[in-house]
Amino acid sequence: MRMPITTSESTDPTSAASDAAVTTPVERPPLPVLGPPTTAGLADLAGVLARRGDIWRPLVRFSESERFYTRVAGERGWDAWLLTWLPGQRTGLHDHGDSAGAFIVVSGVLEEFVATPAGSGTTHLTRESFTPRHVRSFGRRHVHDVVNSAGVPAISLRVYAPVLTRMRRLRIDEGGRLHVVSQQRAGDDW
Repeated sequence: MRMPITTSESTDPTSAASDAAVTTPVERPPLPVLGPPTTAGLADLAGVLARRGDIWRPLVRFSESERFYTRVAGERGWDAWLLTWLPGQRTGLHDHGDSAGAFIVVSGVLEEFVATPAGSGTTHLTRESFTPRHVRSFGRRHVHDVVNSAGVPAISLRVYAPVLTRMRRLRIDEGGRLHVVSQQRAGDDW
């Protein structure tokens, strides 16, 4: 059975079509229904979305001024986002509020720096590189910074459950303690 799905593009200030958001009805086969959200289920869904280029490839944009991102799918308690990365672009240290998630790199290479407890209330960053088809799932308390430190653009897909509604921006002080810098909410800040 094919279901009509409507997608909305986020505007990119560097693209010619940035004067207004574009909404285009598209016929697509349905995405799988996500059962109770587990990190394994989110990782599986990220893999399915990566293979469904018909959903996200038409939305790919790159912006020199900031990372480009747009919501590409979502239903029944989850949502998925496309993120594009030029060399040097990064997320900054953040969490995902009450959402667990998974991401998959579909092209390029991304590095993740994860805030890891080091004892006595301190935190240090551990680093891992992700290449195409590499999936990373994470729980609700995951704090990380993701960066494109390679010399080529990168594309990733992210899946969150429940739907991503807030994020906190964080920093690690000289003593290794984690601090909230700001809070961001869907609809207000992205």
